Amino acid sequence: MDRKLKYTATFILLSFCLQAFGGLRSVAIDFYSEKIEIKYQTEIILPGLLIAEDISLIEYYEQMSNTPYQSLLDSLAIYRSKYDLNDWLYYELLYTAINQIFDLEGSLKKGVTLWFLLTKSGYDTRLSYHEDEVFIYAWSEEDIFETPMIMDENRKFINLSSINSSKKGPEELKLLLYRPGQGGQPFSFKLDRLPQFKAQIESKEVHFKIKEQSFRITFKTDAILYEIMKNYPAVAERAYFDIPMSETAYNSLIPKLRFMTEDKSIPEALQILVSFTRTGFAYKDDQEVFGKSKPMAAEELFHYPFSDCEDRSALFYFLVKEILNLPMLIIAYPDHLSIAVASEEIEGQAFTFEGRQYYICDPTGPAGSNLIGVPPNGYENMPFEILGGYSQN
Repeated sequence: MDRKLKYTATFILLSFCLQAFGGLRSVAIDFYSEKIEIKYQTEIILPGLLIAEDISLIEYYEQMSNTPYQSLLDSLAIYRSKYDLNDWLYYELLYTAINQIFDLEGSLKKGVTLWFLLTKSGYDTRLSYHEDEVFIYAWSEEDIFETPMIMDENRKFINLSSINSSKKGPEELKLLLYRPGQGGQPFSFKLDRLPQFKAQIESKEVHFKIKEQSFRITFKTDAILYEIMKNYPAVAERAYFDIPMSETAYNSLIPKLRFMTEDKSIPEALQILVSFTRTGFAYKDDQEVFGKSKPMAAEELFHYPFSDCEDRSALFYFLVKEILNLPMLIIAYPDHLSIAVASEEIEGQAFTFEGRQYYICDPTGPAGSNLIGVPPNGYENMPFEILGGYSQN
């Protein structure tokens, strides 16, 4: 049975089971480029008043445990598997579904229901509150920036409610001392596989120079990645390097760059790729454009008029990995991000790491140059940190 038929059969079976138990409803939601029909039973919408107090919140959670909530989670699980959603995208789907199913209920009941269902989805969670606002936390082993967090039982819990929200929570938030999700799994923000959404194809064009010769490459990208990353939590810089390109961009751009670099020596191929990232994009610092730090995944760079060293490093890293398959390191100077490449064919100023000789191939500058093998101007003797790398397949 192919994938599409499998999901159709599963959805029909779920609908039959829900109808057998009565109270069946469905809600249609727009989720990125997809239109989704979520099945649920009306018994999950509990009557009565919910108050932001310990006893009321705990009683609501326990009452929800006696409702047919699992049918909603099963419906969501179908789409989670179909679209290959990571934890954050699943949370977004859950959030969107709850807001429509509970559209006539207050924000307090929506928030506590979201916490309940996230916990029942298998995560170790916490809830805090202040007046009529609740804040949902999930245990995570990853670093997330510009987002409040708490420590409980020597573990870090990320405030999911504050991400993409103006409500960060006052300092006098009260933590609900009720932990029904203990033993649950950690919440992950990793995006090392892209979701299988319907592509939103856009045409792109990059003009760049290699020495004095001008080139133009036209290709396609998928705007869905841009939409996902526009409001994505601020993960660690290293994580952006693991976000792949969409199939659309990969199959459109990579073969053209491979053609340009084939039959070239490694230094010549690297010069082509650094010329692409140095001269093909207008430079502007994140603070000027976004008013904050905004690292980008490799493909995301094509959707903005400006980029900086972090963005170009992510793109160059991806291109070298896919086209040349060379070992690399991500180099963090105090105020600059760069890439070092290992190859016996490169000449220049090398440093040794784990038995290999690496050479800086800066994706940002010198502007207009194809020079490789030396640090950028002003960084020759500056200390740096290695954030991670690629060891070669």
